[in-house]
Amino acid sequence: MDQKEQILHYHRVDGLSLREISRRVGLNRKTVTRYVREYEASIREDPEEGLDICLASKPKYPARNVECPRM
Repeated sequence: MDQKEQILHYHRVDGLSLREISRRVGLNRKTVTRYVREYEASIREDPEEGLDICLASKPKYPARNVECPRM
């Protein structure tokens, strides 16, 4: 089972807390929170296909503004 799918199963079906899910899956709690929030947002947009859209999407990471040091 995919980690994202497993996280959503623990959240929806088993009703586990985000902290317990992060312990079981072995991911950071913030990552688990991000996956659950993404799922909830996709369900609000499209209740019928929200889960499929959420599972098929790639993770989105914020852009970093890094300047190269000048020599």
